Amino acid sequence: MGAKIRTGGVEADQFPTLEKVAGWIARCAGAGVPFKATAGLHHPFRHYSDDVGTRMHGFVNVFLAAALANRDRHQAAIDRSDGLAKPGTALKQWHTAEALQELLADESVGSFSAELGSLGWREDRVTVEEIRAARANLAISFGSCSFIEPIEDLQAAGML
Repeated sequence: MGAKIRTGGVEADQFPTLEKVAGWIARCAGAGVPFKATAGLHHPFRHYSDDVGTRMHGFVNVFLAAALANRDRHQAAIDRSDGLAKPGTALKQWHTAEALQELLADESVGSFSAELGSLGWREDRVTVEEIRAARANLAISFGSCSFIEPIEDLQAAGML
């Protein structure tokens, strides 16, 4: 079982709001429902598109948000497994739509970083293992009209 979110289209009104995307990711993570994101994720980072006349979601924003939400959900399960509350390792509580909105809204490439073994946004990071877990259990795929554009954009940002 899984779900699909349409993150864009050819007209501005086909792009869901930050609130809707953040809520979607938070609900899917909380329920353990894997999803795929289709349409509109042509570029890694959120940006304004003159062609469409609106802000487009970025696939790095979306998938990093999902990885952080997935990590938060699994950490909470581990923390509850023995009945004792333990402090989490996350700097923010990523299971909330409000926390995810800030990351999803960020248009600054400099806020994001890719290093050997991890991907980060500001002070928070996910490891390769956490990314693999998110890809296997939560954010399983995305659709883009281009294969080359996402690669070129990531290269330009110094992430590939």
